[in-house]
Amino acid sequence: MRASFRAALNQKQVALLAPTTILAQQHYDTFTKRFKSWPIKIELLSRVQDASVAKKIVARVAAGDVDIVIGTHRLLSKDISIPKLGLLIVDEEQRFGVKQKEILKKLKPNLHVLSLSATPIPRTLHITLSDLRDLSLITTPPWGRKPIMTTFSPRDDKLIRTAITSELTRGGQIYYLVNRIIKIPAAQARLYKLLPKLKIGVAHGRLPEKDLTQIMHDFDTQKINLLLATTIIENGLDLPNVNTLIVEESENFGLSDLYQLRGRVGRNDKQAFAYFFFNHQTSTPMARKRLAVLAEAKELGSGLQVALKDMELRGAGSILGTEQHGQIAAVGLHLYSRLIAQAIAELKTGEVLPEIPEVTLRLPLEGRIDPELVPDESARIKLYHKLANIRSRDELKAFPEALLGRELTSKTSDQLLNNLLTVLELKLLAENARLTSVSCHVEGTVGHFEIVFMRQTTAESLAQLLTTDDSWKFSTDVLRADHPVDDVSWINWLRTSLELLGK
Repeated sequence: MRASFRAALNQKQVALLAPTTILAQQHYDTFTKRFKSWPIKIELLSRVQDASVAKKIVARVAAGDVDIVIGTHRLLSKDISIPKLGLLIVDEEQRFGVKQKEILKKLKPNLHVLSLSATPIPRTLHITLSDLRDLSLITTPPWGRKPIMTTFSPRDDKLIRTAITSELTRGGQIYYLVNRIIKIPAAQARLYKLLPKLKIGVAHGRLPEKDLTQIMHDFDTQKINLLLATTIIENGLDLPNVNTLIVEESENFGLSDLYQLRGRVGRNDKQAFAYFFFNHQTSTPMARKRLAVLAEAKELGSGLQVALKDMELRGAGSILGTEQHGQIAAVGLHLYSRLIAQAIAELKTGEVLPEIPEVTLRLPLEGRIDPELVPDESARIKLYHKLANIRSRDELKAFPEALLGRELTSKTSDQLLNNLLTVLELKLLAENARLTSVSCHVEGTVGHFEIVFMRQTTAESLAQLLTTDDSWKFSTDVLRADHPVDDVSWINWLRTSLELLGK
């Protein structure tokens, strides 16, 4: 709101884009109330409005006579023109698709854009982590807010009745969620059977807008005890009197959906409760992982932690793993991150940097950042991302001191970190030597090593290695050697070989 205020006072127009008419209306109400004492003209555009009213607003916006225009996807229509647009605010950014975001980019060159999201989608999060966008975190909750008491359980009608009764007893209201519209009638029948006097309202995306608006108004004014709904309530609703959430078949919801839904309750200083019921028989291992992540994210302001885990589970894959998706699947996240970093560096310096080779390492060395060293999962993921972009052996050597403030010891957790840094060092050497892969297949105490190199590898460096160490045998772009792996001496042997190939 402060950014909008400054833009309006500087004769610039502001567009605020929200994913639903309900949320757009809430923003409009908040903005008009906040700026009622200032000469700032605010308008709302949505499909609920009459065509004649909308047409007049569109004309006023095009004439520059509106300072702040708030709307849904209607703002992306071809007939919308905002000539003095200076600031675009996208609320619940994760709810808009790539094509819609491309339309936003074309609205005006060098436009200031503020994207808001409690749980950014993996693509957006990765763009941010790649330094293509600035990131600002709001981790301090409003004064008086309490963490939401969350329960995960197989479906239990007795627990559902108790949860609803307890909330009604203290004068509160309830959200009851199902994942499909077709399931609403059956859920409504079960609820009336449990509590016949319950006042239930139904909300979903296929209702006429005016009916939906009326139901939400009745719920807001407490004419309805319980709102039976789909995920239409997921984004931005701010009803402080609703402090119990019940979700059926929670295994069928996405991780960010579940986190957003839980955020619909507990919006004042009252203790809020969330119940996620699931079906053991139909839930998949991935669904159980999502619920486990949500169970861990207990504290207020855990959105980034959830988004990072969501990126690892389904989007960009494990940073040091092989499960990738989309364009990243074609090149691997490690290389993808570096390609992005290289492109940014080229844009800044104007110099074309050398092509980055991608090396695959398969070595008998287990390495990781142990939770004992860094307990916070999101912090570990950030460190993995930082390590993936390190480009020198000196930076790797300085990493333990920067992370721990001390040298590594013989502790297991320290040795796991040391192994990880060793693997990354060998990878840097392999990249410098322009290799494709370095692998080792272990049989007993002997490792069968294989190096595959690119055609750019010089004959001189190859000849130097073969002359220095006759254990290596050469055959059509591949080097092979056997070496004992029953102790760590093989690491220095392999390091020396890679250094020779890189000369």
